[in-house]
Amino acid sequence: MENAMRTTENKIDQLDHTINGQGRKLSAAINEGSEEIKHYASDIAHKFKGVSGDAIKESVSFAKRYPIYTALGAATIGFFAGFLVKRS
Repeated sequence: MENAMRTTENKIDQLDHTINGQGRKLSAAINEGSEEIKHYASDIAHKFKGVSGDAIKESVSFAKRYPIYTALGAATIGFFAGFLVKRS
């Protein structure tokens, strides 16, 4: 279970790194011209689609392997979210 969580965390870190790196390129492209913006925005969209698809597959795989832990985690998050919303 810990290995699956680490893999998912690595995918999230990879997505964060990709977005931050592409964000810097996009920022530089804004200063250069609109064609560069279109190119980098398209590149970001393709990379985000690939990485987010991998993360979704990994989370579904985790939920299938550990359904009880997934249900307990979702119930816990729901409980605390409900508690916080009720207090607002």
